[in-house]
Amino acid sequence: DLLIHVGLDLEIGWLPVLLTAARNGAIQLGAPGNLNASEGIDVLEVPAVASRAEGVIHPYGNPHYWTDPRNGVRIADAIAQRLGEIDSANASDYRVRAEEFSSRLADRIAGWERKLAPHKGTLVVTYHKSMGYLLRWLKLKQAGAIERKPGIPPSGSHIAALIQMMKARKIPLVLVETFYPRKDPTMIAEKTGAKLLVLPTSVGGRAGIKSYIGLFDAILKEYRKAPEVTRK
Repeated sequence: DLLIHVGLDLEIGWLPVLLTAARNGAIQLGAPGNLNASEGIDVLEVPAVASRAEGVIHPYGNPHYWTDPRNGVRIADAIAQRLGEIDSANASDYRVRAEEFSSRLADRIAGWERKLAPHKGTLVVTYHKSMGYLLRWLKLKQAGAIERKPGIPPSGSHIAALIQMMKARKIPLVLVETFYPRKDPTMIAEKTGAKLLVLPTSVGGRAGIKSYIGLFDAILKEYRKAPEVTRK
């Protein structure tokens, strides 16, 4: 009855084929049963020119918007609204449940932000340029990326320049998602004295993460391993 997708071309490699094969008019693009969850999101990093020469570029912007929990409220609201349109007899139930979820999430966001307030402004290096929403929420500043361009493995010269920059600027943290290779991030952290944090970015991204709120509990738990220098 309802297909919910991230949108912003994140699923471009497989979803169009699946939709065609489904032969279900109710969930095709433009139908009530097709919900692009990015609607209403303040999308970051929309490229002025989408060129493959710049790596794996998302022409509609950074699609990883769920990694800012404040966007979770918007996503829940959009899902409840669409469920209510498809199943009007239960619209009030969907609305009540969305409001309950949003209230719980808002309370947790306030607590997470209090814990992270001392880290505001910390400079970090990431593996892939995909953490923009998470970094904006945590008020961290990205100083560089291990990939020389999005989706393109780093060259030796790029890594050497990155290490030199990190030492010069005393970058204390290297952040990498759980699904990226660890070899280069580990080596870079060792050579610069930075702390390597491996962060889950989705439900199921690490054993034991079974809910959206649980995802951010796990991220916060990992981030609390950050060295004291980040808490100035």
